[in-house]
Amino acid sequence: MTGSYIFSYGRIKDEFHVPEPEFTVVIPNDKTLKCFGAALLLDYGVAIIDCARTINEGTQFQNYFLYVDLTQHKITK
Repeated sequence: MTGSYIFSYGRIKDEFHVPEPEFTVVIPNDKTLKCFGAALLLDYGVAIIDCARTINEGTQFQNYFLYVDLTQHKITK
């Protein structure tokens, strides 16, 4: 799993506790992909992970978003 990104998510049980991760999705190792953050959209059953892919031999970046299906806990590109 070296070089892989791990995206864990869960629910906030109440205002006095931090969220407890209930599910984890591993983004496979890809040397051209750098991920920065995620937005969890529970009402739509999806999470969007903000990434960038290097192109032109690593001299440029292109926006790349990964979508996580929260019901199947799988990544769709």
